[in-house]
Amino acid sequence: MKKVLLLLLSGVVISGCARIGDPINKQQSKEDETTSRHCASNESEYDYSAKGDEITSWRMVTMISLEDFALPEETERRELESAIRQSVQDLYKEVRGVSASCTFTETDVVVSLVVNVEAANLDDLIEFGLLQKADVVNQYVSLSRTTEALEQAGYVCDGADQSES
Repeated sequence: MKKVLLLLLSGVVISGCARIGDPINKQQSKEDETTSRHCASNESEYDYSAKGDEITSWRMVTMISLEDFALPEETERRELESAIRQSVQDLYKEVRGVSASCTFTETDVVVSLVVNVEAANLDDLIEFGLLQKADVVNQYVSLSRTTEALEQAGYVCDGADQSES
């Protein structure tokens, strides 16, 4: 069960954020300006909060069909929900700055991850597939590069640098 859930989640989550190390871009951003962006596809959605171009937190919600869990028919719904809920919690319980939960609809499991980048260890986020490793020394998680990567992957992003200052 854990392997199936991990495979399903990692395929969705891995495209989430791009980590970069160009301190020049960071210095040019308006560091006191709070920005939010929303990106969505048919399978998942992301909500980002950032100071300038530096992502401070994000929330990812994805829906996985219960049919994707190849389980014997005699498995009761209650057992399935309990096993999935425990797997999601176990998967991320050791990752500082990450909280995970799930809810269920008639046909799907809805998995939510909240990542507090300021509290997290960026190397741990890479290890767990929540962040892509950069080619250069990593300084921060870039909102512009993350949303650009998501748009290239077919996501629709709104809030083109909406400021909340």
